[in-house]
Amino acid sequence: MMTNIDYEALAHALEQLGLQQSAAEYHGALCGLVCAGAPLRWDLGLATEDAQASGATLEAGQALLSDLAQQVEADLNAEDMPFAPLLPDDDTDIAERADALGDWCQGVLFGIANKPGLQPETLSDDAQEMIRDLTEIARAKADQAAGDDPEAQIDEVAYAELVEYVRVGTQLFFFEFRVGDAMPAQDTVH
Repeated sequence: MMTNIDYEALAHALEQLGLQQSAAEYHGALCGLVCAGAPLRWDLGLATEDAQASGATLEAGQALLSDLAQQVEADLNAEDMPFAPLLPDDDTDIAERADALGDWCQGVLFGIANKPGLQPETLSDDAQEMIRDLTEIARAKADQAAGDDPEAQIDEVAYAELVEYVRVGTQLFFFEFRVGDAMPAQDTVH
């Protein structure tokens, strides 16, 4: 199942609601909250509590955010793993996409930090490494000098690899937090 909500539609909805959060950061936070098992209504309440819109604009924005939350949950639960970070399209400048990826990672970190009882030191080594890596990506700034530089091709490849890495890492969090929480403890047989 793929979402028909694209980056621009989400950015427009957030703007119409008067929210200052970037579409990338919002989607990242939503993904982190879903991974952490936070109730989706909690996220929608947070996002619209300070909304400056009213009437049909508010309802349309809330409906889009609700649809997106349901889609994230469905994508992370799907066996064919269609989940992907919602980021600007490939026609957007690489520097802007890299900044959006940093915002997205910051959002995921916020979302997973809301997992009740989260103790990062008890997570798997892979999950702990992913938290460190997301933190570094969130801190990184895009190289504004990419332009027509021959190294821009390398930047595109590195960006694509990072997007895939955070996509898989988010699925790791989902499995470890959500599916792992639901699994009964296994006795080890020696």
